[in-house]
Amino acid sequence: MEDNTKKEPLEDKENLFDKAKDMIDKAEEAFDKLKEKSKKLADKADDKFDELKEKGKVLADKADDKFDELEETGKKKFQEIKDKATAKAGEALTDLKKSAKDLADKADAKFDNLIDKTTKKPEEPKK
Repeated sequence: MEDNTKKEPLEDKENLFDKAKDMIDKAEEAFDKLKEKSKKLADKADDKFDELKEKGKVLADKADDKFDELEETGKKKFQEIKDKATAKAGEALTDLKKSAKDLADKADAKFDNLIDKTTKKPEEPKK
């Protein structure tokens, strides 16, 4: 009987070791599956990040293009306003020159008239 009692604890130990080994194997499998899922998720996250980064670049390029377009439009509009103002100023200057010449001519005529009146001999009153 002694042999049986010695074998039973040895068999119990082997059973415990087998169970422990099975549990370790299952834990390793679960860990490997979890690691694989994590890797897939990380890869997806990298892909999404790259996709978003590319979309960001496209949006930034569009924004730059729009800014350049607005800048060019602004320059054109400013040039149009400048041209209109220059034309109006030219018209006003022409009008001013004409008015000044008219005034000068009128003043010259008045001076001539005044000079004529002052240099003429006074007429003798008629009797």
